[in-house]
Amino acid sequence: MAQFESLSGFLGRREKLERDVSSPELTKPLVSVEELERICEGNEDLQVLLQEMLDSCARYTETVCRFEEIALKDRSETIESGDMEEIDTLRRRTHNAMIDSVNILARNLTKQGKGAPWARALSDRSKHAKFAITLTFARFAEHAPA
Repeated sequence: MAQFESLSGFLGRREKLERDVSSPELTKPLVSVEELERICEGNEDLQVLLQEMLDSCARYTETVCRFEEIALKDRSETIESGDMEEIDTLRRRTHNAMIDSVNILARNLTKQGKGAPWARALSDRSKHAKFAITLTFARFAEHAPA
């Protein structure tokens, strides 16, 4: 869970978001990590694809958090345009990779007769982004120290 260390500062933001939104359903992932693990259980190929998808979602979430951190810097600081372009390029690339990993897992689940009804709701880039972020934060919250 080393990849989650850099997300630890954002767990508090997620908890605040859950308190502030009108419906806690808005911060829940379409499908839980446990459900995905259960569906993939017993199939090594699906388990590998699931892990790759979870890792890709975590990398995307971390990149989004870093982008937001730069964007929210104290306005007295000068943000180099190159810094913003670099992190935005990285965010876009990790977003594309995450979408690919989600789609690959969903396709393989369907091929194996296990289905992926949750994937039908991912009709555009923003829905993929929300899926990745909510799934990552839910996964992170599971493994956060008590």
